[in-house]
Amino acid sequence: MGFGTFTGERMSHMFGAEVDVWDRFLAREGRAVTNCIYDLKLGDGRPGAADMSAKDRALWYAVTAKRVDVVCNWHDRLWIVEVKANLCMSGLGQVLSYVELFNRGRTAGDLGLPMLVAGGRDADLEPAYRLHNVRVEYV
Repeated sequence: MGFGTFTGERMSHMFGAEVDVWDRFLAREGRAVTNCIYDLKLGDGRPGAADMSAKDRALWYAVTAKRVDVVCNWHDRLWIVEVKANLCMSGLGQVLSYVELFNRGRTAGDLGLPMLVAGGRDADLEPAYRLHNVRVEYV
């Protein structure tokens, strides 16, 4: 199993409305949010050509790994966070996949919990998030 590194750059693959949503969440929560890791690469990525050089293999992994928006501590719990402009179906699938990849091989005291931070609601989808125990925070 691959457990990638992070770029260290704040919100390196969030854009536009997602950046605004995350900024509002951080402004609202203040010091309750700590130890943020952005753009954490998870999984093994897609297989590349067998004859790739080590340099090309590393680049291929960087491009094809699954990249979670944020891993952070919030109120002393470890959260795997997807950020979306609005609550959406794709966000649910992403955060559930990221949590499974992150938690593979971890022990009970070290597991990440799923959270979606969104700017807008969608009442049709809220039951699905509850069904899968994904915390939703609106800002």
